[in-house]
Amino acid sequence: MTVRNLLYGPVIERLSQEYEVTIISNYESLLQKALDVKRLNLKFQKLRISRWQLPVIQAWLTGWVYEWNYLALWFEKKPRSISITIQWENENRPIRYFFNMVGAKVVRKLRDSKSHTDGLRDIAYFLPVREQFADMDAVLVSSTDIPKDQMLTYSCKKAGIPVICLVHSWDNLPARGLLAAVPDRLLVWNKYMVEEAINLHGVAPERIDIVGVPQYESYRRIAKQTDENVFRERLNIPGGMRIITFTTSVDWVYPDEVELLDKLLIEINRGRFGNAVLVVRLHPTDERTSLYVDKYANSKLPIRLDKADSAFAAMNTGKVGALESVINFVELMQFSDVVLNVASTVSLDAILFNTPVVCPNFSFTVPADSWNSINKLYRSSHFSRISDSDAISLPKTIDEMLEDIDRGINYPQEREKERQFIVSTMMPNLPTSLLIDRSIQLAIEEKQRSAESNTEI
Repeated sequence: MTVRNLLYGPVIERLSQEYEVTIISNYESLLQKALDVKRLNLKFQKLRISRWQLPVIQAWLTGWVYEWNYLALWFEKKPRSISITIQWENENRPIRYFFNMVGAKVVRKLRDSKSHTDGLRDIAYFLPVREQFADMDAVLVSSTDIPKDQMLTYSCKKAGIPVICLVHSWDNLPARGLLAAVPDRLLVWNKYMVEEAINLHGVAPERIDIVGVPQYESYRRIAKQTDENVFRERLNIPGGMRIITFTTSVDWVYPDEVELLDKLLIEINRGRFGNAVLVVRLHPTDERTSLYVDKYANSKLPIRLDKADSAFAAMNTGKVGALESVINFVELMQFSDVVLNVASTVSLDAILFNTPVVCPNFSFTVPADSWNSINKLYRSSHFSRISDSDAISLPKTIDEMLEDIDRGINYPQEREKERQFIVSTMMPNLPTSLLIDRSIQLAIEEKQRSAESNTEI
């Protein structure tokens, strides 16, 4: 996801015009093939982790610290976005839960010392950054939660190298545990993330910059160049045919997904929505994707499968995706008549293009008190802002869902005002690449002033 957020759009173009940009990644060969390296004048390096650091052991420790940070934030602030995982671990892995609870208390005690560093983080996040980053004016880190990015943030901060961190998704601050360290500049999407950074992580307001959403700056630009006829030809959808899109989830989020899709497809095939087709957007990592391909790829039913590449995966898959896949996704959100999803970022993606959104709020098999009860997903810290806005429909039965799809198709202007409110507050149309550039400049200037002050003393 961080690849598409920063590298497949205006951000990297802007930065390459203003700076000598070096991309530090373990996938530099893949990125060199995917990006216009000559035009952007990019350099590439691998992140250096010396063998003497015992990287396998360090990765193991970093994983534990990640879980301890997760619980530490939960015990202190109780954000609802974490409660689902906490309940699951307590019920299914009680011994590990107890171990993590002890680790979380250790983390909190170390952090309560008010020091910006501690021995645990010194070991878990250590990188010899002075060797690799000595000639760099600043480091832009693409997330706050990916382990390598956490190591970079902490190590650069400790070494006095200006570090700027992007919160790359809307659930990261309330759902991914404590920050590895407070960066020189924290880049967020909107005012809600500012509140989360201050209230959950104690970040000083003057260190936070609202820059908008990097991928949406790209999406808005791409949408001006798309062609609905090209999109329909790609998926073999005749002109005039209504498009109902369902974006799939990972299994734990919605175990009843297969049954729901079967029921929905029956209604579409019966003509419930007139001349309509179901487009199923396949999840890049869920094991059920192969099931859908086997079941529907050659079906004569009104269904099309749209594949997402690994650039859309929430976590690292070892691949970097392609710009073409991003374009295909923008077309899907832009030209669908209705988009269905279960408590995912896709709700925002569709709302960006003023497309009606239906989020099923019922299960066939999952009890209401289960750790992954669907209503808990919609009441999470981040998603509840959409749930409470009335920008989406949350049908509690399959009959209500069918009615909401019908209304979305025939009365798309309904909820338009609410969707516009979500766009303006949660994903404002800002010059994101320009604002990221300014944040980098602020971090560099602050470092220079600090160095000059120390010289005078």
